Amino acid sequence: MSSFYLQQVGGRVVGQAATGEEALAWLDHHPIDLVLTDFQMPGMRGDELVARIRTRWPNVRIAMISVCADAEIETKAQATGVHWLLSKPITLTQLERVVRSVVGHGSRLSGELLR
Repeated sequence: MSSFYLQQVGGRVVGQAATGEEALAWLDHHPIDLVLTDFQMPGMRGDELVARIRTRWPNVRIAMISVCADAEIETKAQATGVHWLLSKPITLTQLERVVRSVVGHGSRLSGELLR
């Protein structure tokens, strides 16, 4: 994902995490508007990460990506409060819509993104 492109649409990458546990530890020390997570990750799955984010940071917007956004994944995403479910490969247009939506709704940090 191009940081330059995100800046063009009003956002910026402020951190990265390889696992859900790493993401939670990072979020403990950094306010953020948007988390972009994959459904399949080492350790905890994306829906588990989202559920844990929801309990601690209920106002964070979440976009989840998945290789195959089937009915089961859609149900889990909805149940945990995912705002956007995107199927891989995601396009820059899809990413732009997500970032602009966050920036356009009074985000605290101008569309900052954790991926």
